[in-house]
Amino acid sequence: MMEVKCKHCRKDLFDNECILLFTSHHEVKKNPMDVGCGASDSEFCSYVSMDKLPKWIEHAINQVKFL
Repeated sequence: MMEVKCKHCRKDLFDNECILLFTSHHEVKKNPMDVGCGASDSEFCSYVSMDKLPKWIEHAINQVKFL
């Protein structure tokens, strides 16, 4: 598990929940810069499983009827 903080206020986004982050290839990230395929892209993205979303993300998605 990695710590994920807001870039603006530095607040922990997952409040110590056990959230796995994945690369774009659905591989578990081992460090923040891990992209899973050796790409040298400067925008490193992380993904969260739709099956185990934190409640605040579920709520935000439901508010805008994204799914």
